[in-house]
Amino acid sequence: MTGLDGPAMRLLQQGVALLQQGRLAQAEPLLRAVLARCPASPDAHQLLGTVLAALGRPGEAEPLLRQAVQARPESADAHGNLGNLLRDLGRPGDAVACLRRAIQLRPHYPEAHNNLGAALRDLGHHAAAGASFREALRQRPGFALCHANLGGLLRHQGDMPAAEAQFRAALGAGDATAEVLAGLGASLRGQGRDRDAEAPLRQALRHEPERTECWVELGLALIGCHRAAEAVPCFEAALRLAPGLAEARLGLGVAMAAQGEYDRAERQVREAVALAPSLAAAHNALGDILRNRAEFAASEASLRHALALAPDLAEAQVNLAFTLLQTGRMAEGWAAYEHRWRAAPWVHRPRALPGRPWRGEPLAGQSILLHGEQGLGDSLQFLRFVTLFAPDTRVVLQVQQPLVGLLRCLPGHVTVLGPEDAPPPVDWHCALLSLPHRFGGRPVPAPPYLSADPAAVAEWRRRLAAAPGLRVGLAWAGSPGLVANARRSLPLRDLDALAGLAGVSFVSLQRGPAAAEPSALPLWRPQMRGDGFDDTAALVAALDLVISVDSSVLHLAGALGGPVWLLNRHDPCWRWQHGEAGSAWYPSLRQFRQTVPGHWGNVVQQVRQALQERCPQ
Repeated sequence: MTGLDGPAMRLLQQGVALLQQGRLAQAEPLLRAVLARCPASPDAHQLLGTVLAALGRPGEAEPLLRQAVQARPESADAHGNLGNLLRDLGRPGDAVACLRRAIQLRPHYPEAHNNLGAALRDLGHHAAAGASFREALRQRPGFALCHANLGGLLRHQGDMPAAEAQFRAALGAGDATAEVLAGLGASLRGQGRDRDAEAPLRQALRHEPERTECWVELGLALIGCHRAAEAVPCFEAALRLAPGLAEARLGLGVAMAAQGEYDRAERQVREAVALAPSLAAAHNALGDILRNRAEFAASEASLRHALALAPDLAEAQVNLAFTLLQTGRMAEGWAAYEHRWRAAPWVHRPRALPGRPWRGEPLAGQSILLHGEQGLGDSLQFLRFVTLFAPDTRVVLQVQQPLVGLLRCLPGHVTVLGPEDAPPPVDWHCALLSLPHRFGGRPVPAPPYLSADPAAVAEWRRRLAAAPGLRVGLAWAGSPGLVANARRSLPLRDLDALAGLAGVSFVSLQRGPAAAEPSALPLWRPQMRGDGFDDTAALVAALDLVISVDSSVLHLAGALGGPVWLLNRHDPCWRWQHGEAGSAWYPSLRQFRQTVPGHWGNVVQQVRQALQERCPQ
């Protein structure tokens, strides 16, 4: 600090002390007083410029910092401070030149490397930005701000696990700002870890309630946790802060669609499209809503438009697959469904499998691992394709544990494993729901392709002997973990309208919490052996009819080839083709579909009438 007289030096020292205490407003007049006494002081120019920049007055700071550079062209700090200011002014190109000069003058300068990374990131030079951030961290391990910057860059590049690690490192270094917490939450959500994401996102919002993008992330995390009703206020909060934010409008529409409110959802998503016509995710959501409203041509158009905007949007490919399959365009639909491995939620299920991916190659004398990938009902439905393999193909089938005992009855060279069993070496592997595409053009194998143990069936028939008339099994609820479960399930009390039917005995096939629901319907609730489906299959085979919502019990009854009636919601799953009263998958199935979304009364009355026709008094 040369060229200063005594009073100026004291003023400068007082200003530096205030600056170090963060008392920027008090430091400013002291530094101006130094410049008034010593207009050529480079220290005063640099310090006052730094203070003004920190006070959010970069336009006033720039000439001061330029004068500091002119006075000391060999000062790395002078170039570094000016470069950082230029980046804040939205001039990253100019900032890069200053920061590179600072690093040339002082190679070990972690702050400049970090700021250079930020400027390069702003220019879209992501690889170079990452290299600068990593060099800053090499020079200063535990540099919290740099960890946060690198985390943000990695998140932008889609490397969510690496982004998470950087945000956690920033937190470990003491940087618990809203930006770091929000970044951590977003990187967790990007890995499908929505439950883990909720806590840091809420903590970020406690720090900064006006952080709009954090409200959106929290809403999406809650949707991912099947808590769409709780997500709605999050998107509404974001829209109060930013009424024109298309992503918030889209999230609100998606949350409403998850609750089956398709009219309201469509209005919100169309508004998102109007706000951001090039937002592919909005066109994708609109296409999915339109499919659920049975507007299939419009659905396909929206989904194809989403893919024209973003050809790699796997979620749109999956929704297009659902639309095509539901309208009977099987070959094209199954091909589009193969994109699911890049779409949520499948993309978050990395799994090491033995052998090579099977694409339909001849398998004579070879072995293949077939693995379940989704729910119990999906596995039961697509097990039929196991029958298409040549008799000399060794099939290893890895499925959910409740199915293991049942599937040991499969004919041929089939080894059945549970999810925790280590598969043996095999030549190939394939997911069960990829088999329709791999066997493209082959007729879909018809039931029955499963069977129950004859001795167990005989035992259930003995136990049912006292039940008069038609013996009807009931299942009224699906798995509570699925998004659509509230729409596909009904309370047992809604079936009370079936009470009083002469010549019919009802038997519960329900598992899980819903099995204990009270009802006025006379209902035998037998005790099942364990959690396996082998005992359930024997009971189903001993019954005359199964009536079920869209659940694993329905698929079990269909796979056994017995008569089964489906209580179907208004917006049915893609597998139940539009306009069909039966099913191409299960010839013994009959559908009873809601005419009004969410209302089961008409469905139950139709079932009562059908039972009366089957058992005339």
